[in-house]
Amino acid sequence: MDEHKPFLDEFQVCEGMLVVNQIGRGSKIVPGDRREELPWWLFSCAVRYVVVFCAAWVVVAVAAPPGHDPSRPEDFHAKLSFWGSFLKWLSAGPWTFAWVGLPSLLLLLLISGRRARMESGEFRLLASGLFMVPMLWSLLFAPGAVWLLMPAAQLLFTFWLMPLPAKGGASEQR
Repeated sequence: MDEHKPFLDEFQVCEGMLVVNQIGRGSKIVPGDRREELPWWLFSCAVRYVVVFCAAWVVVAVAAPPGHDPSRPEDFHAKLSFWGSFLKWLSAGPWTFAWVGLPSLLLLLLISGRRARMESGEFRLLASGLFMVPMLWSLLFAPGAVWLLMPAAQLLFTFWLMPLPAKGGASEQR
């Protein structure tokens, strides 16, 4: 019966750091582990950010109001169908990623050196504030509440989905 139980984790504090012993596996996850080194942390952040951005853009494409139908220029009130509007908004995703996503990833790259010198909450607050900079055009000038979905996705990423920044890892000591 015991062989069907999942591996249990044992937590202990060692030199002021939380160490997880995975019973049965003999491995330890400690600060300075390969997954906490800067290249792996940045890669994990970038992959998670792209997934969040794409999912949020699909939500924007679904929730956005239908645009004007360009095939009927004489009828000012002609609107696209739901699918036509969805595909039109979805096709704008790569341009939006170029204007919002890439600058956000660049900002993440620029502040990543601070992650080992700051508490997790401080780093997430800094990242969320900087991630709003590429969204200023959306927050200030874009019409409709649908444009609030992308800043909400930025905040969702920085506060809940961004990998926890390791403080004081072996490869990043002060």
